[in-house]
Amino acid sequence: KDWKPGPYPKTEKERLAAAKKYNLVPQDYKPYPDDGMGYGDYPMLPHKCSEARDPNEIWDIPHVRRNYGEPV
Repeated sequence: KDWKPGPYPKTEKERLAAAKKYNLVPQDYKPYPDDGMGYGDYPMLPHKCSEARDPNEIWDIPHVRRNYGEPV
C-alpha cells in the first residue's frame, strides 16, 4: 500500500498535494488521464532512455545515467 498511487486528483487542492507527494512543482505535475486504467495520481513522466542522456554530465549512477532520487 505504501507504493500504490492515490486516487485521481479531482480538485486543485488534491492536485497540489499529489505534486508534493511526488516531489514535483505544481507546474510540472500532470497525471495520467482518468480513463479507468488505474494510474490514479501517478505523474505522467517523459519517456527517455538512458542512451539518449548526455554522457558527459556527472551522474550519481553513471553506468545507467541516473541521479539519486529520480523516478524509474
